[in-house]
Amino acid sequence: MKDYFSVSDVERFAYCPLNYLLYLEGVRAESSKGEEYHKGIMERISANLILQSRTNYLNKAFFFISVFTLFPLFLFFYDTLVGKIDFFFILLLSLVTIYISIWFYLLSTYFDLTKYKNVDGIILFFTLSSLFFLFFAIVILKLSYFLIPILILSADLLLLVESFIYYNILKNVRIISKLPKEEKNVQYHDDGEAELLVSEKWGLRGRPDILAEIEGEIVPVEIKSSNKPKVRPFSHVMQLTAYAVLVEEVYGRQVNYGILKYPQGDIQIEIDENIRLTLASMLERMQEVRTSRQAHRNHNNVGKCMGCYRRNKCPEALS
Repeated sequence: MKDYFSVSDVERFAYCPLNYLLYLEGVRAESSKGEEYHKGIMERISANLILQSRTNYLNKAFFFISVFTLFPLFLFFYDTLVGKIDFFFILLLSLVTIYISIWFYLLSTYFDLTKYKNVDGIILFFTLSSLFFLFFAIVILKLSYFLIPILILSADLLLLVESFIYYNILKNVRIISKLPKEEKNVQYHDDGEAELLVSEKWGLRGRPDILAEIEGEIVPVEIKSSNKPKVRPFSHVMQLTAYAVLVEEVYGRQVNYGILKYPQGDIQIEIDENIRLTLASMLERMQEVRTSRQAHRNHNNVGKCMGCYRRNKCPEALS
């Protein structure tokens, strides 16, 4: 069985090889601040995803109800101006619409129509249309004495429902419009139950915080609880690069950049060939440390040592 590195291992090693060795030896980090901050962000994103999903359903409901509002009005004017509605004409419409629905379903099953986002909506529309026509043909037309008031009442009630849905759509859209771009089209987020991504090529596995689709590109987003630095932290950049190559193998889509999300703002990191080579070289050194169980501090930065969650157990800590 292949022994993978986690993306978190990459961050630990990039911060300091000795930090990674201490982790291998079972020394635990002494801070939970980052975990609590991360949990809060994930809960907010989950709530926003529910809001966006609900808004999508409301949009579809508004579309269908708007169309169906026209049906009773159409049938009312047809009955009033042209004459009695024909039972077999409505029954034929029911059969035609369900026929169209079935064919759309077959086409979407045997051909790749997933890029057409309205395919499901079209199938649902024609299915409901068929049921609507069938309802009119079998039930309503047998109650022709009550047909006109029923049609008018149906249209009025549907308009009321439309107004309620439209109000909620506008309210949700105002909230969604204020979200950061990386939270508007989230394809994946680490909510504790997300799929573990694995790369055979790189020997990596991990769960990105967020994968967002921005302007047609898939973008890994890593959430950080620390203050936004003036200089990009090497460990954060390497962690984001590891997620980028992991996503490229799993999803088969090139990642051109990622986002480091700090409380004070974001930093965009370009993922190019040089940074991928740096990651490959680092993974080789990580394997050496894993095998030899030997590593040393690779810096003389007192502030960096003070920020290390394993400094109390570090034999080379700076004071």
